[in-house]
Order: sequence, then C-alpha cells, then structure tokens
Amino acid sequence: MGHGRQDEQRGKIYLAWAEVPRSGGHAFYDRLQQILRKSGFDAFAEKP
Repeated sequence: MGHGRQDEQRGKIYLAWAEVPRSGGHAFYDRLQQILRKSGFDAFAEKP
C-alpha cells in the first residue's frame, strides 16, 4: 500500500538529553529543597 514510501521519507530523530527544554521549577519546591538541605534532612533520612 504506500507504507514503504513513507518509511523511506521518514528520518531518524536524535535528541540529546541536554537539549530537552526544562521548566524553571516551582518556587515552593525550590524553597523546600533549600530548607531540607540546610537542616541535613538527606543524612537523617538515609540513616540505617
């Protein structure tokens, strides 16, 4: 049917992860991250 022709015209798309657009984030989560880092939450949460 015409599938062969479409496949010939279709090229491959490669996109590096660094080229993917990202949002600026959210102020609430940015501030929460600052607070958690300052308080040492990661070390507390990772204790056995």
